[in-house]
Amino acid sequence: MSEKRREREDMNVIEELYKEIIDYLESINRKFSRIRMLEERLESLEENLSIVSSRIRRIEDLLRDYISGEEGRSRGFTTFTRPRSYSEKMTIEKPKEPIEETKDKKITAPVKEGRTSEDIIDKINTLTETERQIISILAKNPEIRGGTALARRIGKTREHVSRLLKKLADEGILIRDEKSWPYKYIVPEKIKQYIIIE
Repeated sequence: MSEKRREREDMNVIEELYKEIIDYLESINRKFSRIRMLEERLESLEENLSIVSSRIRRIEDLLRDYISGEEGRSRGFTTFTRPRSYSEKMTIEKPKEPIEETKDKKITAPVKEGRTSEDIIDKINTLTETERQIISILAKNPEIRGGTALARRIGKTREHVSRLLKKLADEGILIRDEKSWPYKYIVPEKIKQYIIIE
């Protein structure tokens, strides 16, 4: 009888341990769910901040133009003596340059001009294993946007991956397309051939 009692007691202990493990796993799962929700909120905040920052820059440009115009008028500079066609031409042509420059920077900006194959190889040789991994994944999966998806693939934090993406873009290793959100990072052909082949 005592042996059977011990068996029952052991079974009870095992059942209690099993319940505790299940509760612990459920607690971990709930925490992971909260972390995922926080990540989604952070991405939403980043998107809103980017929109606000863009609007602020636009307002600053408008204010700068307005102040310049007011200063010109207060100093007595007028354009009434100029032909109307000349004034219209100036008004149309002025915004063209920044638009084209922005387009070049955001979409077609290649690796820095004049960089030779040796320069590229030297730069690639200084890359960390994580940076190489990021470039390789982007080269094979160009549809990936932002740092969150990349972070999940390589097992790093989103903040760390985002910092590396910015660094690689600033160094000309990647091209950052800022027309979409999250930003899309493109691997130039000059870089792609070295990373993929090796």
